[in-house]
Amino acid sequence: MIAETAYLIFTLRHTHYAIEANTVREIVWLPALTPIPSLPTHFAGMLNYRGDLIPVINLAKRLGYPSGTFHLNDRVVIFVWNTLTVGVIVNEVKDVRGIAESEISVVPLEEVGVDAQLRFVKHMAKVDQELLMIINPATVIHDVEMMAPSTEEPLKETEALSWPTVTHEEQVVLQERAVALQQQPDHEDVSGCLPFAVVQLNESYLAVDLSYIREFTEARHMVPVPCCPAFVVGNMNLRGDILTLIDVRTTLNFTLHGGHLPTKVMVITCGQLLVGILINDVLESIHVSHTALQPLPLATSVENERYLSGTFPYRGGLASILNVPKLLTSGAMMVNEQE
Repeated sequence: MIAETAYLIFTLRHTHYAIEANTVREIVWLPALTPIPSLPTHFAGMLNYRGDLIPVINLAKRLGYPSGTFHLNDRVVIFVWNTLTVGVIVNEVKDVRGIAESEISVVPLEEVGVDAQLRFVKHMAKVDQELLMIINPATVIHDVEMMAPSTEEPLKETEALSWPTVTHEEQVVLQERAVALQQQPDHEDVSGCLPFAVVQLNESYLAVDLSYIREFTEARHMVPVPCCPAFVVGNMNLRGDILTLIDVRTTLNFTLHGGHLPTKVMVITCGQLLVGILINDVLESIHVSHTALQPLPLATSVENERYLSGTFPYRGGLASILNVPKLLTSGAMMVNEQE
């Protein structure tokens, strides 16, 4: 098997970038930031992150993009390098993907007088026809360590974040996010907890045991498979592996929303099976204590009881725990069954 390194893939101004996943500590929605007028303007501000003040970089501006606006659905990727924690603002987080060394090449750019190891874009890779620019985290950290006072005019808070207008409702959301990020995480011993990835399918939250998840990716270049059940939407090439994509909404009694398929893929390994389950979005990975687990609501259908093993409180509602082995080995999801 070819050795691969896991990378977090994100977009910035319609370009795909990547950073080594093992450096990433957390991905959060863009909160209100505190600007520091004396610092260069590509520093968006400081964030109280779990009790520590960390700098947040306007990565688009640092990479030389023209000034643009930020939006409520932008993300901050918080990563750690050599014990220093930094946040960078990105437009969208796409997935986590393994990239082989053979797929990576040095960026063919001449930067006179700049050490190659200090470039923000260290390498690039071509994966599934996508060109990824790989960020060098050491460069970002070096940029923070070399911070010098700016000679530019100080910016007001809304100008520092390049908001064209900030409504009262938007400001409330930004402040709520900032307050939430100040909270220290529970120091409960997670060794007694269950690790889940929480994903969204239609309007529902599904929790999947992390041990079954290989990665998340985008649904692309799907090839229809003839003579298969309707839940098999096609195959796609996943770095040399033929990945069968399935739509579990009918099996879970979810609405099909006019035939529009989810666009993200949760790649699952279960025994000898390798399959991609279509989902709408990846929300987060969390640890849930056994005491937080609850039985399925009484109104749960008999069919759903077969594939869901319980629930736990999540974002003001409930996340349902998907029983992956039962789902993939039940007669209803067998690909080789006769129709």
